[in-house]
Formats: sequence, structure tokens, C-alpha cells
Amino acid sequence: MTTRLEQRYRRLLRVLPAWYRADREREMVDVFLEGRAERDDADLDAEHGWPGWGETASVAALAVRTRVGGEGAPPGPRAVGNAVRAAAGVGVLLNAAAAAAGVLGRVVATVAGPPAAEVVTGTLLHPVGAGAWWSTVALVLGLCWLPAWTALTSGRAGAAVLLALAACLPTLVGLVVGDGPVLWHLAGSLVAIATVVLLLLGHHRDAAPPDVARPWALLAVATVALAAIAPLVLVVRQVLALEAVVLLVAAVVVAVTGRRSALAAGIAVVSAVVVVGGLLELAALDVDRTGSAITVGVGLVATLVAVVAARRDVPSHLSVIL
Repeated sequence: MTTRLEQRYRRLLRVLPAWYRADREREMVDVFLEGRAERDDADLDAEHGWPGWGETASVAALAVRTRVGGEGAPPGPRAVGNAVRAAAGVGVLLNAAAAAAGVLGRVVATVAGPPAAEVVTGTLLHPVGAGAWWSTVALVLGLCWLPAWTALTSGRAGAAVLLALAACLPTLVGLVVGDGPVLWHLAGSLVAIATVVLLLLGHHRDAAPPDVARPWALLAVATVALAAIAPLVLVVRQVLALEAVVLLVAAVVVAVTGRRSALAAGIAVVSAVVVVGGLLELAALDVDRTGSAITVGVGLVATLVAVVAARRDVPSHLSVIL
């Protein structure tokens, strides 16, 4: 006879994909019920008990992990997992390149000291903004994206997550205590925050480590690309526009080469995040929206190009993840 507690466990397990429940539901229910059978009030618990908070949280985490599939997952969840992990990699690379390009710009401003460059980058000795000590701390923490990229490409996803969280600390502090509209601060932090979320979603214990050839060469190319178009900030006054341009170039390269559809999907995800950031800035600003509009436009083009590049290898049976 099926007890109410068993029915509640089965309802809880409905958050799992159908393909996973077909193989594991009976076993999981038996394990849950066996753990409750030794209670003194087992009979009362069988009728009036509910799944515990810990069990609920573990099932919810499993539901995410099975949908963002790793090795051994069906094609649909595995494709989603590959796209999420590629997006996380693109996000870490973009943030690392931005951090390196920022330091490069400060070095140039420190040595050469042109007024225009100082407006954009500040200098190593006199950072931009009130509270030079915090600007220096934020600069150092932002550089954590560089070892995060190293950790991620060497298969140490846990270390990459911790380093990415450290790098995000200045942006999170800015959200809480920064001057100006919250939406404006959120827009500038969105790529970094989304990268951490993507790392947490994609790099679970079933995920294979990323396979990145010559990661430091790739970082150098991205850094040079961002540094080369840095003067664009003087025109549009929008840092996100630089990231949108780099993503568009990357999407075009992937589309032309016709390889690595997961990478194309990852670029599409990060480009969409940049578009959302641009839209948030449009909502936050009352004047001078040109830079945000450019960001949204370039980001949309990058997203569309990346989606087109990824479409050929996207499984037609993605319903398997539901």
C-alpha cells in the first residue's frame, strides 16, 4: 500500500527529468523511505510526514545537474550542459581579458599620462574615483579573473568559482553602496555575476573539464582586442560596448569556421547577457543613451550570428531534458 509520505516523495521527484526518473525513481523513493522507517513515530510519519528540507534541496540540485548534463547524459541535456559550460568559459575569458586590458591601460596612463587616457583608465598611482584605496583593492580583486581562467582551463572548476567570486566582490559592493541608480550598477556587473552563475550551473561533478588549446594565447588575443578598441569608450562612454564588439567578432569567426557549435551557443548566451546589461543601462539613464543603444544593437547582432552558427548541431529532441 502506498503511503502519503511515498506519494509526496514521488511528487517531489517530478522535478527531475523523465529519463532520469525512469531509471532511478524507485531506488530513490526506497532510500528516502528507508531513512524514515527507523523513527519511533514511523507509522504516523508515513501518513503525515513530508520530505525534509535537506532532501528537497538535494533533489532540486539534482534536477539542475541532470538538465545541465555532463558525461553520460542523453544528447539533449548534454548539449545544454556544453552550451552552459562554453558560456561560462567565454564569460571568464572576457572578464579576464577586460581585467588585463584595464591594467594595461593604467600602465600606459601612468607612463605617458595623456589626459584623455587618464579620464578613462586612471593611473596606477592615482586610481579613478573617490577612495583611492578601494579603487586599488578593486583593481587587485578584479585581477582574480586571470587565475580563474587558468584554474578553469586546467580542470579546477572549484578554484575557478572561488576566484570568480573574489573578482566579483567589488561589483557586488558597488551594487550595495555605490552612487547612482542600482540598475546602472547592475548593468555593469551583469556579465561578471552571470559568469559565476554559469560556472556553478555547468561545472558539477558529472561535467568533463574544458578542453581549451593554448588558453594563455587565447587570453592574450582577447586582451589585445579589448585594448585595441578601448578608445571607443571615449566616443560611446560605455564599457559594455567593447565586450559586445569582441563577442561579435568571436561569433563571426566561429560562424565562418563552422566548428564548435557549443562555443557558438556559449557566445550567444554571453552576448544575450550583454544585451540585457545594455537594456538595464537604457532604463537607468535619463540622458546620453547612445552608448547603451550601441551596446544593445551590437549585442543583438552578436547573439543572432552565434545562434545561426550553433543551430546546425542543436539537437531536435531537446524535450528530453524536460
